Formats: sequence, structure tokens, C-alpha cells
Amino acid sequence: MILVQHKTKNRDRQGFTLIELLVVILIIGILASLIGAAVIRALTTGKQARNRSEISQLENALEQFKNRFGVYPPSRIKLCESYASYGSTQLDIDSVAFLTKVFPRIDTTGIWTSPGIDWNGNGVLDGPVVLEGDQCLVFFLGGIPGNSIPLQCIGFSTNPKDPSDKTTADRIGPFFDFPSNRLVLIQVPLPPNVNNPLSRSPSHYSFLDNNGQSDGQGNRLAGMPYAYFSSYKATNGYNRYYNAGSYPYSDCPNLMFLQQSNQPPLPMVWPYAEIASPLKYWKSNSFQIISAGADGVFGQGGIPIANGVVTWTPATAGSIYAQGSPGYDDQSNFTGSLLGVGQD
Repeated sequence: MILVQHKTKNRDRQGFTLIELLVVILIIGILASLIGAAVIRALTTGKQARNRSEISQLENALEQFKNRFGVYPPSRIKLCESYASYGSTQLDIDSVAFLTKVFPRIDTTGIWTSPGIDWNGNGVLDGPVVLEGDQCLVFFLGGIPGNSIPLQCIGFSTNPKDPSDKTTADRIGPFFDFPSNRLVLIQVPLPPNVNNPLSRSPSHYSFLDNNGQSDGQGNRLAGMPYAYFSSYKATNGYNRYYNAGSYPYSDCPNLMFLQQSNQPPLPMVWPYAEIASPLKYWKSNSFQIISAGADGVFGQGGIPIANGVVTWTPATAGSIYAQGSPGYDDQSNFTGSLLGVGQD
């Protein structure tokens, strides 16, 4: 007798139901958003930590500069490659006094007339320019730009008559090694005019914070430069050239950053005030260094008396800059926390 075995079909499942697929997709989406937010927070925190470290390095470089020359770099200076181009304004007088203090053997009787001092290292005798704080930071700590690409600052020459001489092997500085991928030329879309403080020199570099990036040839791709304010020759503050009657054409403390080409202007930044009356700035006897943070927007700082004064203290920081508002993520050398947090 032959036994015939009948096989029963296994009714295996062929896949997920639509509801199950939707649940899986939802879970994956939630996990991805959580992971993405964690990654963004980690990147932001990392850049903030690097900014904090870099601000300290810039502070050390400024101290080295002071140890070498006896004074901190100014946050506004007029550079003329021909000495005869200087005038009689307070800025002209202070600029010549500072340069001859730092480079005391510059021959002011003739060498600036021919061939001139090539302050920006481009090999051409240029007209007068006014450097703002962010440009002063790079110029005085880095020195003359070299000829190589990517960009490199090579310090100043020990040639007593011409600090812009690139041929001397012995150099003064650089006091800070500026990464070439964060050196930028930020210009004003107006004809250069030394009498207009809103005009910026197109031939001297600024230094982007750790949120910034350039193409290594001076063109800004993202981010904002560190702001720098010095109390050089100012009494308990940073407004050496401020004239309330000529606002907004005040030489200092306003500092305007603008994008290249025809893009909209970026916001002003002012030094931060500690006390409104009598006006006193944070780090009023040395300097302020400020980063705009990831949002690329500076906080209010201290608006001059003619327009009211905004003072920053750890106690009032939260009310001035709510979390997520412009200026909340700013960092500086006068507090160890974000300026919108205000706790050391």
C-alpha cells in the first residue's frame, strides 16, 4: 500500500501592512531629527569652544604685541604709503604718532614720498586708507601680506626705515598665525573716501571667526570677522574720535561690516558698555574682542550717549538677548559665556 503524504501550504507573511510601514517611517524620522539636532548642537558647541580658545590666543598675541611695542594696536588708524598724504585731523596726528612709536626709525622726512611704504604689500603706491578694528587686528598682529597663495601674513621687516620690506629674513612677528581660509577682504560698495568713516579699505584683510570661511584668496564664503576695539589713547573707553554732532559719521566706536559685491549690508557692532553714566566700556583700559557667533549677527553693544546707551551685565544679559535672538550667541573676551547668557 502506497501512502500519499499531502503537504500543507505555509501561509507566510509577504510584508508589512501600510500602518506598520507608516509607523516605521515615523520612528525613523523622529530618530533622524533627534540625531540631526544632536549633531548640529555638537557642531555649534565645538565652534563656540574653538572661538573661546581662539579669543584667548588673540589676547595672548595682543599682549605679545604690547610687550614688544609698549602699547596695544589701535582699532582705527589711517595708513598713508606716502608720508605727504597725512593731514592735520586728530586721526592723522594719532596715526603718525602711533606708527613712529612702533617703528621709530621711519624716515618721516622723505622715504614715504618715494618709493613709499607698501603697507598692504601689493607692490603699488596706493592712496590713504583707514583701517577699522577687524582690519587692525590682522594688520598689527599679522604684518604685511606675503605674495603666496593661499594667503599668509609675514610680519614686519626689521629694516628700520621700511617695515614693509619683504626681502629681509629677520622679521617682527607675526604675533598670530592667521589661517588663510579665514582671511577676507570686506569692502564698502562706495568709492574709497578717507573723510567718510563708512568707507572701508578694500586692500587690508579681516579675520573670520570659526563660523566663517573664505576661498583662501580673500573672498568671504560665510561668517563674520572678529570685532576688535582698543582703548588706545582713549580715557576709560573706546570713543576716541566720536563726535555726537556728526552721528552716524563717527570715526569710532562704530564698525561696519559689509558683504562683497552688491549684497545687502551686514549690521554694525559697537563696543560693549558696562556703565551708562558716566560711560564706561567693558575692558575699558585694554581691548574688546567679539565674535558674532553662528548667526553672523552682532548684539547691540554700547550705543553712544547721543542715541542712548545699552549696557551689558551678566544680570541683564538674558533680558537684552533672549535665547535665539540676534546677539544671543555672541562671544567676547570680557565674559566666559555667551553674551546672551551672561554667567561666568
